[in-house]
Amino acid sequence: MNCSTRNGVYVNVVARVRKAFETGEVIRLDCTHVDMSDCKRIGVKLRDFVPCVPILFKDEQIILWRGKERSRTKL
Repeated sequence: MNCSTRNGVYVNVVARVRKAFETGEVIRLDCTHVDMSDCKRIGVKLRDFVPCVPILFKDEQIILWRGKERSRTKL
């Protein structure tokens, strides 16, 4: 999944992450064209809005886990 930007606004990322968690427990966001500081901000915002657990910020990627509570329940 890509972190698409339009004038610095990350369009539909929260909705796309929620949708991805319907089929997987761990997802990878490709932030190739995003500054690393913005990449970390995206991970923190996703933690609050999805909710999820950012596991790793490395090589222009964010690895997210949907979390222990969400893993037990059906989405």
